[in-house]
Amino acid sequence: MTSTTAQDWDTAAAVVRDHADALASMGSHSELYSFAKEKNLATKLLFPKFKTELRKQLRIDYDQIRKDTLAARLVELEAAGETAPTITLFCAGDVESIRTRCAGQRKKTPGTEPSTRTIRSQIRSGSCRRVRCEEGRVSGGQSP
Repeated sequence: MTSTTAQDWDTAAAVVRDHADALASMGSHSELYSFAKEKNLATKLLFPKFKTELRKQLRIDYDQIRKDTLAARLVELEAAGETAPTITLFCAGDVESIRTRCAGQRKKTPGTEPSTRTIRSQIRSGSCRRVRCEEGRVSGGQSP
């Protein structure tokens, strides 16, 4: 252990010890992280030491608080998603433009042209280039 590492541990331990009451009253991981930022402990080297000192001195498990908070947010979002309005997007395209592009990518049999159904399956399978919308105009695309 180098002296720099020992100093880092001493710094983290001192900050947690000196601000124990304030840290114990913080209820979320974001408050703890903001505190660490204020005290210049939110670095790659110091923050893990800060979390360890929280656990050792105050029995505050930062990682568990963060995990619980994120799980609660996920539950809230899922509940809100059940009643939220939905948006359905459709993409329209010029079938002739699509037919021309897709026909150029297939082996042509003289006198035949791919059907719209063939083109749609090519678009869905990805063997045909996708839609490009330029200047508000759709130049080709995936058929509904």
